[in-house]
Amino acid sequence: MNKILKKRLLPSLIATGLIGATFIPAKPASADRLLKDVVTGAGVGAVSGVVTKKGSTVDNAINGAVAGAAVNAANRGKKPSLVRDAAVGAAASTVSGVITRKRKRPVQDAVSGAVTGILINQTR
Repeated sequence: MNKILKKRLLPSLIATGLIGATFIPAKPASADRLLKDVVTGAGVGAVSGVVTKKGSTVDNAINGAVAGAAVNAANRGKKPSLVRDAAVGAAASTVSGVITRKRKRPVQDAVSGAVTGILINQTR
């Protein structure tokens, strides 16, 4: 039972906590931008998984959504920076990948997260 909780429930709770922590402090005016960044990140993650034929589409979309939410949080009240957005996206996607995939592809997660950060930066 303990093994099941660690494998199934804990990653879901952590991912929910990461996304929920970003949604709760969002102001109504910035909720549209947050949603746009999360959806952009999920789309980039899913597409990168399909292109590279690695991992499940759901895991890749989750990692992208987490990267998008992190980039949004990093830009609150600040001027967008391409380098910061790429770095934050890469870090968030890597951490999310460690949680959802048990460290199977950290480099690909970092690259996908960086691309997510760059794309979000360029759409602002």
